[in-house]
Amino acid sequence: MSIDYSSVDSILLLGDSITEMGFQPGGFVQRLAGYNTDWLLPVAEKVPVSRYKKNLLAMYSLYPPSIPTIFITPTPFRHDIWRDRDPEVTAGYGEAAKDLAKELGIGFVDSQKEFKGKKLAPLLSDGLHLKPAGYEIVFDAFMRLIRDKHPELAPERLPLALPSWDDHDMRDAGYKYAMEREAAESTSKQQEEEKKE
Repeated sequence: MSIDYSSVDSILLLGDSITEMGFQPGGFVQRLAGYNTDWLLPVAEKVPVSRYKKNLLAMYSLYPPSIPTIFITPTPFRHDIWRDRDPEVTAGYGEAAKDLAKELGIGFVDSQKEFKGKKLAPLLSDGLHLKPAGYEIVFDAFMRLIRDKHPELAPERLPLALPSWDDHDMRDAGYKYAMEREAAESTSKQQEEEKKE
């Protein structure tokens, strides 16, 4: 499958269910599917760290160098709740992502570092997935990295795709359109009623 990314104004975020849940209120992601690296390239859940790194490289290689790439390392979790997960393995994923990002010369957000020293209970909804306060930590780190490595992508520097909400000409045009539409609907309704009579 080949996709022409040159004509798409977007940022592509790939991740697991923690990334996916970022679209919820308080999250930072608008819409995506929750895939881990094996599901994305296809299929199993527990991915060995060595294969995870290879998968990241394979995904990175799918996109042209003109598309800025940022890796976000896995966030911490509460081992007292998620006993089937190994914190050392999660840390290994993070190290693999950081090492590969450094090798490729791309940015990365070190989530483990960002959460270090913080109480996790108020930041995680179920001991694994982030609450709005947890997503705020990731978002703030992500935006610091954007402003540092890709300042052209900082929200305040991006051109608007549509006129600003406070553009008075657009508000007037919107009001005029709404009034014209309302009048047309009213006329149409009136004509239907006249046909019935």
